[in-house]
Amino acid sequence: MRALLVEDEALVALIAEEILSSLGFEVEVAATGEEALKSALRATPDLAVIDMGLPDIEGDVLAAKVRDAAPVTAILIATGYEPASVREKLLGLSRVEILTKPYTDTDLSAAIGRLGLG
Repeated sequence: MRALLVEDEALVALIAEEILSSLGFEVEVAATGEEALKSALRATPDLAVIDMGLPDIEGDVLAAKVRDAAPVTAILIATGYEPASVREKLLGLSRVEILTKPYTDTDLSAAIGRLGLG
């Protein structure tokens, strides 16, 4: 399975990439929304893990664009914001989970499982 990891903090991206790889995903990392969209258009990911606070686009907006480009992709929004406020921004998108930062490998694995990919 293929995962697109969208994270602008290098250390967080490195750790999340290692966790996703250990779960059996082939991971492509993007640091910006623009890079992520190019990747999603090039090859449809099974999972997109998207940071809510990217430098060029908000995670909820990127999630909608990824969903348009790759309708079958499950989406996991990683955020340090209050989950309820993030959930409001994601109304209308299916197969979306919210993962509160900081998260552990167990948290990430459980969220992926709730999306039906575990």
